[in-house]
This record gives sequence, C-alpha cells and structure tokens, in this order.
Amino acid sequence: MQKKSALMYRYVEFYKQFSYTLLDDNGNFDSYLKLHSGDIVQIQEENGLSYAIIKALFTHKYNDDLVYAFIWLDWLRECSISDSILQCPIYEIQTAENMRWYRVYPISLIDSLPKVHFVHRCQSTCTIDSHDLSNNQYIKNEFYYIAI
Repeated sequence: MQKKSALMYRYVEFYKQFSYTLLDDNGNFDSYLKLHSGDIVQIQEENGLSYAIIKALFTHKYNDDLVYAFIWLDWLRECSISDSILQCPIYEIQTAENMRWYRVYPISLIDSLPKVHFVHRCQSTCTIDSHDLSNNQYIKNEFYYIAI
C-alpha cells in the first residue's frame, strides 16, 4: 500500500462479512462481491491459481483518516495425495508456524466471485455437530458447478 509512517490509530474493527462493488476501468459496475469469514477464495498469483480460507475481515483507520479494509488468510497448499474414492485433490491449511506466505492483504486482492468449492475431509474425530479443527485437510470438490 506504499504507506510509510508511524501508526497514530491502533483501532481495528472485525466483521463477519464484507459486501462491495467492483468497478471496471471506466468506473462502470463490474460485479458485486460478498465475502464471509470462513469462505474459501481463489487468488491469481504469478505461478497460477492459489486458494485460501478467509480467517478474518477487518478495517483499520490510517493516519490520513481514511479507513482501509483488509483480509487475513490461511493459505491452502495441495498435498501429493488425492481422495481415494472421489479422486479429487486434497489441500492442507497453512500451519501457524509456516511463515512462507503473508497472511494479511488489502481487500482488493479478492477481485472476483469465489469459483471454487472445498469440503472438510472428515476423519473419525469429526462429529455430526462439529469438525475436528486439528484436522486441517480439505477436499477440492471438482464436481461442484453452478446451474444456469
């Protein structure tokens, strides 16, 4: 964001969801986005598509008195194995110790509707009421589609 100075405001506000409109280069309506904490989004990188879970949505008031929106991401990395029945790839959530990728980005990083669907790879430790959060594996559902 090219901001250089000491932080005067320490106030950060967290949200369950963000809704915003994307405009094209001419300022015309392009699309409407609604992001929720916990959504999995796809992000175009220099090496192709990557996936991440939105851990938090928050705003911060900067020294110029403007409020900026940010996302906190947990990146997903593809494992070398796939689901034996569905033959879909398995992804794991970035661990807290893994500092390879940054986690906080401006909201402008997400510039399209989520076009991917993941499901938790439940194990015997998951119950009907809740997932075992120590199990950090997700299956990329390649059979998911949007009916027209």
